[in-house]
Amino acid sequence: SWPMLEVLHRILRSPGLWLVLGLLLIAYLLVGWVESVGGPEAIRVRYGVLAPAITSSIQVLVAPTPFPSDVICIAQGALYGFWFALGLNWLGWWLASHIEFLLGRRLRGDFDLESRMRRLPRWLTRFPVDHPVFLIFVRQVPWAGGHLSTFVPGAMGVPFLRSAWCNAIGIDPAAILTAAVGAGLLAL
Repeated sequence: SWPMLEVLHRILRSPGLWLVLGLLLIAYLLVGWVESVGGPEAIRVRYGVLAPAITSSIQVLVAPTPFPSDVICIAQGALYGFWFALGLNWLGWWLASHIEFLLGRRLRGDFDLESRMRRLPRWLTRFPVDHPVFLIFVRQVPWAGGHLSTFVPGAMGVPFLRSAWCNAIGIDPAAILTAAVGAGLLAL
């Protein structure tokens, strides 16, 4: 049998991969829906007090994907003010971090990462993915940090509670910044 066919077969049979693809499709459709109704401001006008729950739910589903959730968080700052948006942004990213962590955990089982980890170079396996310093500070890396700080620890078997509290701390700077930028846009 050909090794490449075995890999392809494993990929196509992976429930985790299908979950990731489904989440990508949902995020894509939600982003398109927000644009089709006129953007976040139109959601606020149309749905009133339910708008924060809608925009936060969209953030939770978009954040684990490559689509930028920062735009949603900045819009929340502009729509709801700094303090309320700070809470929404933080909570949305924290919930999204759990989804991404669990996707990493699921894919770990689908692709037998344990045996692959044993084949990595020794210097790379000494990198402390489960250390709080890694889990908190890697999140600060622009564009990729949020995904690295949640998906990789899930795939590497880091305990869920450690990941959850480290993400609770690591999310703070981005939640503050995006809420401030959005609220500042109103002041312009």
